[in-house]
Amino acid sequence: MAMKESLPVVIDYWNNVVDEFDSIYTGKGKTGIGKWADQFFRKDIYQRRDWTRELTKNARSVLDIGCGPGRFCSDYVKQGATRVVGLDTAPKMLEKAKQVTAEDGTAHACEWVLGDILQYKTDEQFDATVAMGFW
Repeated sequence: MAMKESLPVVIDYWNNVVDEFDSIYTGKGKTGIGKWADQFFRKDIYQRRDWTRELTKNARSVLDIGCGPGRFCSDYVKQGATRVVGLDTAPKMLEKAKQVTAEDGTAHACEWVLGDILQYKTDEQFDATVAMGFW
């Protein structure tokens, strides 16, 4: 299956696992054992988040490709970014990202773009571009 043909399948997958995926970061809806399992078996996810925060700590503008539920976008604003563009192909992920940033007070600095990075066009320059977990 060519990439263009598989995109609807990918979008459908991510639209259907929004809360499950986000719970990796929040623990919401998980038992103590479930939270422990995430910490143990998904340790690399937390390490990548810490590493990404460190590498973007001086960035004032960030493009987050495949932003998912917006947890990283929120992080960038909390550490000083004044403009974050979150790009994702899954509409329900962007809905979650809007909710997350509205709830934690970081939405004012975020813009959400529904689309595919291969089609995304902008003349804007960013201090950092992140594609965590995208590749």
